[in-house]
Amino acid sequence: MAKIEFSDGDFGLKLEQLGSRENLRRILQAGSAAAVEDLKRSTAEHRHVVTGQMMAAIGPGPIHEDLGRAWQYVYPGGDSEQDKDLAVIAYVINYGRGGRKTAKTGDKFLTGHQKTLDDAVGAAMAAEAERIKNDIMR
Repeated sequence: MAKIEFSDGDFGLKLEQLGSRENLRRILQAGSAAAVEDLKRSTAEHRHVVTGQMMAAIGPGPIHEDLGRAWQYVYPGGDSEQDKDLAVIAYVINYGRGGRKTAKTGDKFLTGHQKTLDDAVGAAMAAEAERIKNDIMR
């Protein structure tokens, strides 16, 4: 017969550390970093790299937090050399001007590969969560 004991003191502390705000932010930032890489790759594949400013400006925005959840948008931020908002430029290239597609706009280079993006972000977040779990449970 095996004796099984459970002490919630040490385990409870480890569980609390696992779900800490700092660790949740680390997991979120790992997902955002994967999204940045995926969006930069898509930008290059669709050949929207005339000056390279938009691709270089793709990055995570501020972290938003609510009760029990956090999120972060990833988009091109800042202005171009011509003082145009890079997020607006990316929007027009992604959706087209007025919903009309041209040879250079409306190809959904940011929003057209959601499954690939979700997979990359999910894998990065899961890997970071696993690293955190392994560090805490040692």
